[in-house]
Amino acid sequence: MSRASRNVMKSCARSWADVLIAFGAVFDSRMIKQSCMRYNLPQIVADWGCAMEMYRVHAGQRKRMSLANATLQCQVHNLQKYRARGDAEATLGVVQAVAGYGR
Repeated sequence: MSRASRNVMKSCARSWADVLIAFGAVFDSRMIKQSCMRYNLPQIVADWGCAMEMYRVHAGQRKRMSLANATLQCQVHNLQKYRARGDAEATLGVVQAVAGYGR
C-alpha cells in the first residue's frame, strides 16, 4: 500500500467513529478493527448498532436476513447492490422503514 493510500485511510479513520449502525455490525466492526491493526491506526471505539438484527426483530423473523431481502420487504430501492454506497443507502432505507419514515 502506498503512503498516499495510508494517509487517506488515516484521515478517513477519524470519521469512522461516526458510523454506529451497520447492516452486519459484528462483521463490519471486526473488519474495521482488523484494518486498523494492520495499518497501525488507532482503534475505533464505538457502540455498534446492527440494522440486520433490528430488522429481524421488527419483521418477527427467527433467522438473520440479507440486505437484499430486507430491502425487498421494505420496498427500498438499491440500485447499486453490493457497492459500499449503495449498501449504505439501502441500510439507511431499512432503518427508516423500521422507524416508520418514508424514503
